[in-house]
Amino acid sequence: MPPWYASGLEFECSQCGRCCTGEPGTVFVTEEEIQGLAGETGLTPEDFRARYTRVLGARETVLGEREDGSCVLHGGARGCLVYGARPRQCVSYPFWRKVVASRERWQAEAQNCPGIGQGTLRTPAEIANFADDDGTLSTQREKKSRGGRKGPENSGG
Repeated sequence: MPPWYASGLEFECSQCGRCCTGEPGTVFVTEEEIQGLAGETGLTPEDFRARYTRVLGARETVLGEREDGSCVLHGGARGCLVYGARPRQCVSYPFWRKVVASRERWQAEAQNCPGIGQGTLRTPAEIANFADDDGTLSTQREKKSRGGRKGPENSGG
């Protein structure tokens, strides 16, 4: 059975910052992403880690947040300060697995994201690729548990 988004979905980031500010959220970062983010900020990976990340639980590295819940790398009117090197979780939004799981969830997300329903029509294959590797914790844990292999339910086909 084809996904509910078999005709594709329109999305164009308006860079409004709503996904980066307001409600608290957790953005997971890999060591590879830290390398890129450090380069984008002109810091060493160690300095970047000390200044902009924290460890969640025993082993997950996440970007820090300000007291108001906004991402420490969001510069207000300037937007994302590391847009060119932002983490996979940020790049794949709003095509996170949990958001594209149903039409209802997509429509609910559209209430907070003015880019949903605008701009470029994304193909079902593009959407499935983003959802399969969206950078969120649940997806990272699932990939680790299956050794990085795609399962039949996530083959994008």
